[in-house]
Amino acid sequence: MRKSREMDCYLRRLKQELMSMKEVGDGLQDQMNCMMGALQELKLLQVQTALEQLEISGGGPAPGCPGSPGTQPEPPRWEGGKGPASPLACSPSNPPALASLGDFSSQ
Repeated sequence: MRKSREMDCYLRRLKQELMSMKEVGDGLQDQMNCMMGALQELKLLQVQTALEQLEISGGGPAPGCPGSPGTQPEPPRWEGGKGPASPLACSPSNPPALASLGDFSSQ
């Protein structure tokens, strides 16, 4: 009888640990999705800045590219196209650790 009680106790603890690990994994997945959305926005800004620099230097839009200064590209999508990526899409209770990404200014 005592062994059965101990086994039940161990099983409960294992189940609690499993649920805790699942919650942590879900939180990490949310953070990763948030960071991917932020990276997409940064890439879009880099492209827009490069295009603006070309236009300022007199390069104009590349042949075959339907671009005019007033044309705004569609905002980036994240999580399978469920909506535009935005800083508000990140959970304030789980802010991404930006400091751990390092310096991307050299890229």
